[in-house]
Amino acid sequence: MKNIAMVLLLLLVSMNVLAELNKAFESADGFAEWSSVFESVDGNETIYVDFKSIRKIGNNKVELWYLLDFKKTQQSVNYSYLSSVMHDEFDCDKKIIHMLNLSFYSANMRSGEVVWSNSNIKEKPQSIMVGTSTETVFKLACGKK
Repeated sequence: MKNIAMVLLLLLVSMNVLAELNKAFESADGFAEWSSVFESVDGNETIYVDFKSIRKIGNNKVELWYLLDFKKTQQSVNYSYLSSVMHDEFDCDKKIIHMLNLSFYSANMRSGEVVWSNSNIKEKPQSIMVGTSTETVFKLACGKK
């Protein structure tokens, strides 16, 4: 009986370790090297990109991870946050974005608690809105000026 209990305990521990490793490897974000690429005029928002995560898909699409960091707390209906991390796919020809992953954090630079996260976004691709952080990242990712 002790052997069965020991095997079950080891199995549970192994499963927990594997689950944690899976979370770490599930996204490039776990090992990101953030490089600042833009700061807003008022200094409230800084955009960081993980250049190692940039991946070309075919002739006209680019996928990458980026981080938005805020000096002032951002307020949503259900939570507040100081940073967000996004994994998006950009269609450079059609000028559209397809969100793949999105997480909001209670503190700066992806620290603190995760206050909201979705790694299975099923929204349809959307047009890039002019004057947004997304447009800034789109131009960088697609090499547009």
